[in-house]
Amino acid sequence: MPFNASNFGAANNTGDDLALFSRIFGSEVITAHDRSTQFSDKHTVQKMSSGTSYQFPLSGRLGPANKYLARGESVVGAAIPFGKETVTIDGQLYEAAWLTRQDEAFTHFNARQVHSKQLGESLAQYKDLTVASCGILAARASNKITGLPGGGSVVNANAKIDGNELYNALYAGRQTLDEKDVNEEAFAFLRPLEYHLLLQSDKLVNRDFLSGANGGVDTGIVSIIAGMNIIKTNNLPSTNITGSIGGKYDVDASNIAALIMTRDAVATAELMGITTEVAWQIKEQAYLAVSTMMTGHGVLRPECAVEVVTA
Repeated sequence: MPFNASNFGAANNTGDDLALFSRIFGSEVITAHDRSTQFSDKHTVQKMSSGTSYQFPLSGRLGPANKYLARGESVVGAAIPFGKETVTIDGQLYEAAWLTRQDEAFTHFNARQVHSKQLGESLAQYKDLTVASCGILAARASNKITGLPGGGSVVNANAKIDGNELYNALYAGRQTLDEKDVNEEAFAFLRPLEYHLLLQSDKLVNRDFLSGANGGVDTGIVSIIAGMNIIKTNNLPSTNITGSIGGKYDVDASNIAALIMTRDAVATAELMGITTEVAWQIKEQAYLAVSTMMTGHGVLRPECAVEVVTA
């Protein structure tokens, strides 16, 4: 039998039955997923306290000894070739956002915190993409030191569509480094498409080819191939990049399937790391959030980089 219930959700017992009830807001903002950086700790970084550029000294190598000392003769000295690579600071890169007082008052979450995080992440992404571009440029550069080899390139037309071919190309890249006496830790950077294509290679699902360090199709992880750390990244360029500052990072990466490099391939001169400031602006009646950094990037040792390309 119907009954007359108190309608304490409606204003004056009329209109929306839910009008007077509180809205429960989440205490946290569900922000965009964090974008990871993969190149920042896998190349040479030199911090600076002042100046506009940093000069990296480079040394060459001597060939096999072929001199024998005869009685009564003096030794003849050998001249080791030296060179330099200068990395110039690009200027003060920034990203900024305004937050008005009224918008912040209307908002139920910490808007300044969200903006600060995204501004800093924006600069970090730029830095990662730029270092990746320099890695490709290193693979295509000649060496400034007489007698030392330049960058390397492995061409495989099917490296972006066939996991087995990509696997073979990575081994060829490791061979290229070995033939140049580049023996330090190497990284192979792949975009997600090529990374998951590699996982479908016959060798990576065959126990005869796997070691305990690698995963498989069950985990969707492959850690190491040919002694190289396999790195999945969204920051390996895939287009023809133009219009970078001074054109120094322009590179056509449309045919890149993978990039192999060691820490010596690319260098960063860092005058100021990523810094984020939030300040109240009286005239605008708003908070100004600004993230800045002052860095420059360049090719250091081209023999330490190999590109895997389809053409």
